[in-house]
Amino acid sequence: MCWNTLRNNCSQLIDSYLFKESKPLNRKLLIQLTADEFPEIPRLRIAFAVDRYLESQPQPITSSGFVHYMQHYLR
Repeated sequence: MCWNTLRNNCSQLIDSYLFKESKPLNRKLLIQLTADEFPEIPRLRIAFAVDRYLESQPQPITSSGFVHYMQHYLR
C-alpha cells in the first residue's frame, strides 16, 4: 500500500509503450493496478477517478502524472 509501488507499476505499463486511452484494456489495467495496491478503497471510486483522469489529460499520459492525480483525488 504505497504510492511509490503504484508509480513503479504504472511506469512499466504506461512508459514502456505508447499508451492510448481508447483501449479498454489499458483502462482496466490502470484500475486493477490501483485497486491491487489500495484494497481499502472501493473499486468503483478508483474506476471513476481513472475515467476522470483519462478524460481530462491530453495524450500521451505519464505514470507520474497519473499517480499525482490519483493521490489528490483518492485522499
